[in-house]
Amino acid sequence: ATCYTDGLTDGVQCSVCYGWLTPQTVIPAAHTNKDGYCTVCGMIEGADMRFKISTQREEDGSVGGRIIRRDGAEGEKIILPNLVYDAGTESMVPVTVLSGELFKYDSKLREIVIPDTVHTIGDNAFDHCGNLQNVKLPSSLKKIGDMAFTACNSFTEINLPAGVTEIGDMAFGYNPGLTEIILPESVVSLGNNAFTNCTRLKKVSLPDGVTSLSRGLFSYCTALTDIRLPAAVTYVGDNAFSGCASLTAISLP
Repeated sequence: ATCYTDGLTDGVQCSVCYGWLTPQTVIPAAHTNKDGYCTVCGMIEGADMRFKISTQREEDGSVGGRIIRRDGAEGEKIILPNLVYDAGTESMVPVTVLSGELFKYDSKLREIVIPDTVHTIGDNAFDHCGNLQNVKLPSSLKKIGDMAFTACNSFTEINLPAGVTEIGDMAFGYNPGLTEIILPESVVSLGNNAFTNCTRLKKVSLPDGVTSLSRGLFSYCTALTDIRLPAAVTYVGDNAFSGCASLTAISLP
């Protein structure tokens, strides 16, 4: 027995998993779950399949899935699928990308489970998700897009996994609950205004690989009291610390 059977015609939505079907797509049937995953197909237990997912070529030539829109997926807690069927290879491939604006302005969402296959979170993916609690980001994550977590008012801390290299413009801006940010040593690029208006942010640890501070990076972080710049920093952008009214000390390299 397998979890999948042959699909139906193009454009039909499965009444069981709510996924969109093409002639080569497959229909999820009963899964046999153990330790949180199906023992046959590998799908994460409890995954909400009401998403439109396309496949694409990765930089290394492999095939990955991109969640491009929600097709009815909503609720306080959502578990994202970690796999999607690829007709070209006739196999299950990992979901690697969350497209932009996927959950933008979702006031219901409180918890999101992002699988450890995702390496990119697109622009505005969780923009203004005001009730979203602290998110456990996957260990596979490398890129966080522009305004990906802007105005997530319920955030209190951010733990970025080792491996993240790029944080986009205003990615975590306007999060008044944030008090501490720990950036892994893998981070090399911080976008403009990435942490602007995080008004309760008191402590920031910058990785040694950062060589420049972008425009408005910590602007109006009014609770920030001190910061040490890595030795490799050669440039501090316009308004990087503008409006930091509590800043009493800064260590320049």
